[in-house]
Amino acid sequence: MSLDKIQQLVGSLAKKVEDNEKLATPILSAKLAKCLEAYPGDQTIGSMARVIDKMASNNTLFIRKADFKTLYNKLHSRNTKFAQLFQEELGIEEQLPEPTSIKRDDTVQVQAYEVGDQILANALNSVFDKQLPLKMYSQLLADKAKHSVATTLDAWNLKPSSISVADGSDKFLVIKADYETPKGITSFYVPVEVHGNKVVEASVFMGNTGPQDLNHSNLKSYLTTYAGSKLKADGTAILAVLTSAASENGEVSDAEIALTKLNATRQGKSEFFQNQIVGQKVSTAAVKDVELPKYDEFTSFEKSFTTPYGVAAFQFGGDSVKTARENIAREVIGYGYKNPQITVTGSDDNTIFYGVSLDAGKVAFTVPVKVANGKLNKPGFILCNGSVSVFTKDSVNELYVNNQSDYKVAAAASPQFGLKPSDLVNNIRQAIAEGNHSKAEDALNVLANAGDEKAYAYGFQAFLTGLSGKSEKQATETCCSMIVKSASSQHPVCGHTGLPLHKVYQDKDGNCRPTYRKGMDESYEGAVFNNHKIFG
Repeated sequence: MSLDKIQQLVGSLAKKVEDNEKLATPILSAKLAKCLEAYPGDQTIGSMARVIDKMASNNTLFIRKADFKTLYNKLHSRNTKFAQLFQEELGIEEQLPEPTSIKRDDTVQVQAYEVGDQILANALNSVFDKQLPLKMYSQLLADKAKHSVATTLDAWNLKPSSISVADGSDKFLVIKADYETPKGITSFYVPVEVHGNKVVEASVFMGNTGPQDLNHSNLKSYLTTYAGSKLKADGTAILAVLTSAASENGEVSDAEIALTKLNATRQGKSEFFQNQIVGQKVSTAAVKDVELPKYDEFTSFEKSFTTPYGVAAFQFGGDSVKTARENIAREVIGYGYKNPQITVTGSDDNTIFYGVSLDAGKVAFTVPVKVANGKLNKPGFILCNGSVSVFTKDSVNELYVNNQSDYKVAAAASPQFGLKPSDLVNNIRQAIAEGNHSKAEDALNVLANAGDEKAYAYGFQAFLTGLSGKSEKQATETCCSMIVKSASSQHPVCGHTGLPLHKVYQDKDGNCRPTYRKGMDESYEGAVFNNHKIFG
């Protein structure tokens, strides 16, 4: 016999026992009399009272519960209170209607009241409730920081077992990520900077080996090497170091600004003429020319239509352009390449083109990002010198192996892009002198793509001369007619330019010019001043 049949038999036996239970008619008659007084208009109670009274007067002392139910069903009328009053005798329970639940729509709910100064609210709560810890940071920013770190780790398939805020302040938040490994829990800290009530994306993490770049390779290596190891530092100590480092770059006081201005006025003259020649400063005009006001809004509005970034931001929105750039930077950093230089090189109806330069232009390529219905698609391809490949770590490594680079993209993404040719030539000479060949090559590449052939020829010559270890020789011997000896310089000084003689040459008209301008076209326009007197 199955279990269901046994349960059915037990249930039927229990029902028969309950139906055969006997009720005393005198007790029922007395209870019905009281109910009839309370509800004189109830027909069911009146009918039941007459029947039970008749049975009691005929010496029928008991009635079965099943017969009592049958009698109630026969004499039932609308709106009767009999079932309510005789629930125990009938053996039934009134079925109450279930409450109707409505699903809440969070989008239409009124936002809860938010405290303006969350740090002050935390301090007051800790004062009134000693059990609450004192939090010197905003819980809203803490949640944003945890979400940012968790999103970054999850993108690298390194989702932590738990993530929490170890400590924080109004400038920094120290996030702790825990991983459960076979050897035990492995943890590290991720410091997150808070700037302008916004969370800045983290770039380093702190473990037992000190600060390291936050990327997939370093994290995987750390979790494998230090599995189960206990952290040597705590979040409070890391926060103290970050706060101390940030306090060194404090704001300049008014007294320091005034002292800086005073020193600037004293150092306005050239160092070669101080305390040497008097009277060479041109007197200020009695009546100054009318100066038209210039507003920053006009300049920024003009730049928004003359630069690739401005055009893309106007078409797709500044937030979308910034978000796409951060996604590309996160992918490249995850591949193990530090400090990628990323800039907008162009855009069309539905695509933003980003130029990516690695290792000061050693490898450069273009990453197109599609924008569909206002949403950014994940970048999937890279362009380099007409070839197309999938945006993966292997593809970028292949560019390194084959020494392939888009030099125009490298120039556009360089921090030296936009400088004047003379400044680029100076950067080449200075970088060669410092032994920074990568910076010199980057400046030379920007100069090559600037379109000034003479400036590029001079910069290339300066680059080769610096590599050979020889100093630049003047093409013609200096013949300055106004040589000055200065106590502040060990070399004779040209009185026309204020520069040492070995840094001056004469042009075709015999005028003294700086050596770094040799062979370059002047980028400024000359001015002619005419003074007239009108006699009436």
